Amino acid sequence: MKNQELIDMFNSLDKLDRLSGPAFTRYISALRQKLSSEMINLRKAGAPTDKFMEYEKKRIDLCTKYAKVNEKNEPVEQNKMFVIKDGFTEIFNDELNKLKEEYKEILEDRKAQLVELSDFLNRESEVELPTIIENDIPENITCGERKVFEKLIKG
Repeated sequence: MKNQELIDMFNSLDKLDRLSGPAFTRYISALRQKLSSEMINLRKAGAPTDKFMEYEKKRIDLCTKYAKVNEKNEPVEQNKMFVIKDGFTEIFNDELNKLKEEYKEILEDRKAQLVELSDFLNRESEVELPTIIENDIPENITCGERKVFEKLIKG
């Protein structure tokens, strides 16, 4: 199972909360606990550095400085990007390029971090997850719910 699949499984565990049965609920609890500790490690691996967050704040401040505003004086966004005021695109781009140059090493480090994280997510996981036997699975489970942990069913 790939590391990305572990994340998907963890994010889907809440779908199983309606199901009951002592063996099944113990299993889901053990699975949730095991995956939870892995999620902490994954979040740490993908977390941006303080310096990168400093860059992001300055970048967003720059964007809002030159963004068009709506009637509520809020920056206008289109396709999750700020819309720059007419006549300010060149000035904005110059200032953004200076900011990128100032944080060049930080941005390169972040890019490398994201490449490493992507590679990790596509690798086979080394985590050993608990398995469950067919008889411990509630009869009223749906196909979608079963799909969450299907790879961990034995027998």
